[in-house]
Formats: sequence, C-alpha cells, structure tokens
Amino acid sequence: MKTRNRKMTLTLGLLAGAVITACALTGCGIKAGPVDLTIPGTEKTVGKDIVMDDITEFYYTEENINYGAYYLRYRFYEEDGKYWFFYESREREDDYGPCTEEDATMVGTVELTKEQWTQFYNLVQGGKITAREDSAESGDTGPWLYLYWKGDKSKYQVFSFESYGKEVSFTDYCVALIPEEERGAAAAAPAAEAPAAEAPATEAAPAAEAPAAEAPAAEAWESAEEAPAANGRLTDAQAKDAIRHYCILENPDLENVINEGEYPVYWEVTESNGEQIVVLFRSYTGALTRYYIDPYSGDTYVTEQVPGIIEDEQASGETLNVYDYLNF
Repeated sequence: MKTRNRKMTLTLGLLAGAVITACALTGCGIKAGPVDLTIPGTEKTVGKDIVMDDITEFYYTEENINYGAYYLRYRFYEEDGKYWFFYESREREDDYGPCTEEDATMVGTVELTKEQWTQFYNLVQGGKITAREDSAESGDTGPWLYLYWKGDKSKYQVFSFESYGKEVSFTDYCVALIPEEERGAAAAAPAAEAPAAEAPATEAAPAAEAPAAEAPAAEAWESAEEAPAANGRLTDAQAKDAIRHYCILENPDLENVINEGEYPVYWEVTESNGEQIVVLFRSYTGALTRYYIDPYSGDTYVTEQVPGIIEDEQASGETLNVYDYLNF
C-alpha cells in the first residue's frame, strides 16, 4: 500500500512539473501587458521607444526664488503642423523671488524649420523618460525637464539627457535660436542705466581713429554689408560669418552635415565688447570651439572644449585673421 502511494505521489509530481514547464514555454495563454512606467525603475528611451514624430512639447525650466532670483524657460512644441521655440528669462538681481512678468528680460517665440526641429530632436535623442513624482520640483533650482509625447497618458514625462555634454549643447542651441538683437539688448540694458559712462566715451573717441586707418577700404569688399563699420570695427554679424566661412573652408564636409540636419551644428556670438568678439562654433561631434577676435585688426586665436572629455577650455594654438574670410 505504501509503495502504491509513493508511485502515485511521484506520478502527480511529474505531471505538475510538466505543466509548470509547459506554462513557462508557452505562457499558458496569458500575455504580459505593457510596461507601466509609474513603477519605480521603469523608463523609455527617446529615439527607441519615442521617435521624433511622437514629440509634442518639451520644457526646460530653471528657477531660483532666493536672493538673486531668476527664472528661465525654453519650450519646443509642435502646433498646426509647424514647429516653434519659446524662450523667457526673468531676473531680480538684488532681491528675492519668485520673479514675475514685470521682471522679464527676454521673451519671444521663434518659428523653426524642419531642420532646426531635427537638431532639437538629435539633442534629446538617447534621453530617458520616467514617471512624474510629486516632489520632483522641490528643493533646488532645476533644471526641470519634461517631454510630452503622443500616447503618454500624462503618466511619464520626466526627462533626463543622455549625457551632461548633450545638456550643455542643448542650452547652447537654445541661446543660438534667440534673435541676436534681443540677446544684445538684454545684455546692454544695465549699461544704459549708467549715464556717467558717457563722459569717458566722448574723451576716448579720437583714439578710435588709429585702428580705422588699418581697416581695408570699403571698395575692397563686394558689398556695403561686408565692409567693416565706419569706425573700423567688425560687426558681430561680420565676425560670425567670417568664422563660418573659415570653418567650411577648413572642413568642406560641414556643408553636407548642415544640409542633412542629422547633427546640430551652429555658430553664435557669445561675447562682444570694445576689445574683442567671441564666436562659438558647435561642431557635429559635440566639440565647442571659440574664436577670440580683435574687432579692429581681425587677429584671432582659438580655444577648444569637448564636454565629457576636455571639460576646461584650452588654447589650441590655432590663429587666423578674419579679414581673410570676409569676402568669401
């Protein structure tokens, strides 16, 4: 009797094992549901799970409500088949926040081309999307990043860049999209409040005549726009165009890269004063090259920086004269 019971127990055990094995192999007709990103540790990847046509909005926000308050927002969005970039900056330099609309230093909207939207997508590509958390915006100044996409169902929109280098390139790209005249007006606003600065400017005016004599005559250029300003100083636009011409001459493949729009490539004036103009070139490799230009003589030296590899700006030893590249 005991022997028969042992045989039955062994048989039932074998049958149970077979059923479990079959379920593991076939799923027993039970299908796994979609991944719920509200569960901690789950995420989606832009470029893999979320493609360019899925993206509807992207927000980048920084805010400090303590002393020296400021607020910064960049927004990329698609509306009625068009692509747009919104920017807003607010500041309370010597006061506490939060900043209001009265503190705005820059605000505006720019319509983007398909190529510019593609460059934005390339910068967020590889980034991760996770679920929102109630305390995501407490305790620091940000940046807070949110990406909205078709089918997100308001569950998972918190974004993080693939690397710090891409985040830096993204903010540089946003600055480059803001109209140059508005960036310049915002930077010059504090100077306009200091009337005492007018006297030194009047006294120094005769000294500006010497550099003017060194500048090439206007007839040497194909158009009035290409000629230096009346005081012999290069304009910001001339400096940027000259550096762009120089870069393309040094690397003819750049034009193809720009036309394809697969990687972000741009030039921008990051600094301009009486002594120098600085033009930043963002390469498709992510490298940042800065050209420090004497606005009168045209003499230029170059530095290099590669986020994530060469964190500090370093002199490259390369030099040029931008006047050689104005008449391209």
